[in-house]
Amino acid sequence: MRKWFNIYKNKFRKISISAKIPLVMTMGAALIMVLFLNFTQYYNSISLYEKVEDASMTYLESIEKLIDNMVGTLDSYSRICFSNASVQEVLEKRANDQMDFNLQDDVNNYLSELVANIKQVESIYIYSNEELVASADLVAQHFPKHRSVRNFEWYDEKETGEYDVDFSCEDFYTNKDRMTEICFRRPIRSMNTFKQIGYLLMTVSPDVLRDLLVIEDVDKYESIFGMMNDQRKMIVTSDEAYSVQMQEIGNRMIEDGQTMTMRSMEGQRYMFCILQSEYGYYMDAISVDDAYQRDSQRNMMEIILVILQMAATLFGIVLISRWYTWPIRKMMEAMSEVQKGNFKPLNMESGHYEIQELINVYNEMIGTINELIEQTKEAERLKGRADLKALTAQINPHFLYNTFDSIKSLFVLKRYEDAYRMMDALSRFYKINLSKGDDFITIEKNLSMLKSYVDIQQMRFGGEFQYIANVDPDILQWKILKLTLQPLVENAINHGIHGYTTKGVIELDIVRVGKQKIQITLSDNGRGMSEETLSKALSGEEGEHGKSFGLFATLSRLQYCYGDRMVWKIDSKENCGTTITIDLILEGVR
Repeated sequence: MRKWFNIYKNKFRKISISAKIPLVMTMGAALIMVLFLNFTQYYNSISLYEKVEDASMTYLESIEKLIDNMVGTLDSYSRICFSNASVQEVLEKRANDQMDFNLQDDVNNYLSELVANIKQVESIYIYSNEELVASADLVAQHFPKHRSVRNFEWYDEKETGEYDVDFSCEDFYTNKDRMTEICFRRPIRSMNTFKQIGYLLMTVSPDVLRDLLVIEDVDKYESIFGMMNDQRKMIVTSDEAYSVQMQEIGNRMIEDGQTMTMRSMEGQRYMFCILQSEYGYYMDAISVDDAYQRDSQRNMMEIILVILQMAATLFGIVLISRWYTWPIRKMMEAMSEVQKGNFKPLNMESGHYEIQELINVYNEMIGTINELIEQTKEAERLKGRADLKALTAQINPHFLYNTFDSIKSLFVLKRYEDAYRMMDALSRFYKINLSKGDDFITIEKNLSMLKSYVDIQQMRFGGEFQYIANVDPDILQWKILKLTLQPLVENAINHGIHGYTTKGVIELDIVRVGKQKIQITLSDNGRGMSEETLSKALSGEEGEHGKSFGLFATLSRLQYCYGDRMVWKIDSKENCGTTITIDLILEGVR
């Protein structure tokens, strides 16, 4: 033994310090873990049953409150139902031997709407003091067994007006495979005379009860829930496979006066707890094996032990290797940031000559890359502004030429006043268009410029179209890109209305649809476009009715300036007009 000890002792001496520390600390941590696991297992076995019983009773008490809340909700819904004026009126008339079929149809429609909108309620039946008056039911082939309310077993002429809940109702014909349902019953009294004028029956599906009672909680122990009525018959269980066994064990516990017992089901140990309420009995069977496993996993001492072990091991490893690996790790982090597009220099010094040289070269490389990026950004910015100005310059020169031709014709015809008006409108249009070189102007100025343009076109084309503008006054001072509206209207006139109809209508709507969002909608009743024509218009190609450069240029300018904050849609059909919708998210507005 001593020989083997000396052999391993000599081998241990030859191991480097960086390997010895993690090895020793891992062995010590493993020993501590074994001791603590044995202790916690003993501690858990003592307190497990108390925890499971407390958890089960807490769960059953919460279920009892949920049931009470559900019944209270049904009570509220029943009051809403019988307080309805039509329900009251039809029952009052039945009490006086009067019939009103139209009113009865109204009540049926009201009940159908009520059932459709209330998740908990599956059907509603309204009886007079004698017979069925109105009903609504979501379940097919579901009918009450009696047309006369007096034929039900629960009928009592001395009802005081309080409701009754039957968790195993058998008052209806229904599918044989369907579980016993829940029925909420109450007499209905007149809102005027307070006399009893009928009865209300509401049914609730066991599925609703199951969804209500099965609490999805990842921290809850694995359990099976069941509910029995006053006759000790199982109404609903969270797992139908255990329904018969749950009922047998529950009856035995009730007979023996037990509230808690240990039993086995399907090879697993379960702790059964039962709680009696005014509506029956609530049962909960918690898997002891699952509870033990979860309780062990949640044990704080084990968590602390694992954390201490990991922290001690990592501390020993990091302490030894930090001096060597820290500069390299920092360089790796900096390179990872480069992959994400963050080109930042590494501000650090290393005691190792080779690593410091790598840092210096890396920083020089990052500096060169940043310079190239700035140069590229500046070139892209200048190119973008040049493209934007080129698009703006091409939007409306033909409009200027056409206007001057029209003014010249007016002078030839000696219509000096009309020529003056057209020149004045043209002057106002370009005065706003210049806008001191600003690319963005207020919506109000855009509309003023558009009005000047429309005035010129109406003089040119003899009033063959009508222009309608509907604009939210709260956004008039919001700024949008200049020449956003005029090219769209120009496109509607030249390619939609002119030469097609003399009763054209162009309607512009600008509304606020969000905190910083507006929607521009322009529609006309012109000739419209086929899909092929629309495709050419969007690409700026020559179409059947000329080149629609204004539409192409406007959308291109907006896309450049707003990017993904602009969404557009065009709906057009030949001989049915065109509608253009543009959504813009603006910045710097409230």
